[in-house]
Amino acid sequence: MGYYNQMCIVPIPLDQAMTEEELLSLFRRNMRLLREELGISQSELARRIGRKPGYICDMERGRRAPNLATLALIAEGLGLNPSVLISTALRKK
Repeated sequence: MGYYNQMCIVPIPLDQAMTEEELLSLFRRNMRLLREELGISQSELARRIGRKPGYICDMERGRRAPNLATLALIAEGLGLNPSVLISTALRKK
């Protein structure tokens, strides 16, 4: 996958379980980083998952939270495994 060219996979130890807000923040960050690395616009990703153009923007800005079905759709739209979207191992180079 193309995002491995610009992303560094470094495990980040977790001392405790993440809160729901921390997990959502991680999801939003990873979705944006991966989407940009793959060269996919917010509008294009929204189209791929059958949503309106502002949907992805709202999600990345924290105005919407995905359910599991939406998380799976977004991963599919990006061509990724859903687990990558909530991975603590993604870091910008």
